[in-house]
Amino acid sequence: MADKPKQKKNIAKIIIFILFTFAGFLLGMKIAKNLDTVDDKGTYLLKIAIVFLSLYVSLLLTTIIHEAGHLVMGLATGYKYLSFRIGSIVLQKTEQGLKFKKFSIAGTGGQCLMIPPEVNNPEDVPYFWYNFGGGFFNLLSALICVPFIFITQNDLIKAVLIVFALYSAFTGFINLIPLDFGVANDGMNILAMAKNPYARGVLYRQFKINALLNIGTRLKDMPDKLFEHDENQKDHLSATMPALCTARLMDEMKFDEAEKEYEKTLENPNLSKLYVNEYSCELLFCKIVNGAPREEIDEIYNKELQNYVKTSGKTMISRRKLLYAYYLIIEKNTELAEKEYQLAYKMEKSYPIKADADSELAIIEYVKANFQI
Repeated sequence: MADKPKQKKNIAKIIIFILFTFAGFLLGMKIAKNLDTVDDKGTYLLKIAIVFLSLYVSLLLTTIIHEAGHLVMGLATGYKYLSFRIGSIVLQKTEQGLKFKKFSIAGTGGQCLMIPPEVNNPEDVPYFWYNFGGGFFNLLSALICVPFIFITQNDLIKAVLIVFALYSAFTGFINLIPLDFGVANDGMNILAMAKNPYARGVLYRQFKINALLNIGTRLKDMPDKLFEHDENQKDHLSATMPALCTARLMDEMKFDEAEKEYEKTLENPNLSKLYVNEYSCELLFCKIVNGAPREEIDEIYNKELQNYVKTSGKTMISRRKLLYAYYLIIEKNTELAEKEYQLAYKMEKSYPIKADADSELAIIEYVKANFQI
């Protein structure tokens, strides 16, 4: 029974591979058809290069359109703007107005975070159109391209429009068909919330917590009501609530309790790969400061997690915290530890979530004060 979620994820990967291959095949056929009348070889190769360059431009545009869809449909259903991220560039709402910050999440090309409308019952939060908006806008933009593809007589413009339309359609479908490819997509979130009202309440609490973090309120200072949860709920959205409660323990520097809770959370087979990696990083930190033996540390900090730490560490202060503790306590390397310490404070200047940065830096200072060699 424990292997079923893994099997479902493998099926999702196969579906994505087939769809991507099919879309690439269609794209190649259309390019060949529209450019095969070009006589000059140099011009032909230049056009091919432009068409393939349009793949990268389409990737950027579809990501922007996708997140804009979340934004527009969110605003239309009562949400308020909080941040808009493309790649690692974040346009964040602050008390001083809109500011550019730097942050990224592995497995995501962008993200639009919003403040949910006030509701008496968290389970009544509007959820469908906000989540549906991204994929819907991608499909809509693909549909808008169709008449122009037939109207235009220019073979290069036609090929570029086909690239964009196919990529937009693919992005729309791949986000709305419920799939978990390391990160649960919009369709998976919609399905979870449609089936389980509790999951809607989780969405509401997550967004409220994020909004408070944005204005500088640390987890330990937030109302207890936001962290109420049912541990019997095991869908991928609901599974994040216990971890948020554990993150609160981290902020309170109750690392013994946090270690036990992260171990319990990681037993949930429905966790997306992103969350497995994130919680493994936090568990590893707890193990380090709680004095776990080196063999236990090495078992968690395997090659896969090392690669994740390296990738996510480019924009996440929590990775600096982890590596600072690792180098200082486990490796006994004060030089490398000091580099991580300095990097953490450098990243804090452009970090989008103020309270997160404050918490991580406070924990780093705790480690520095208690584990000096």
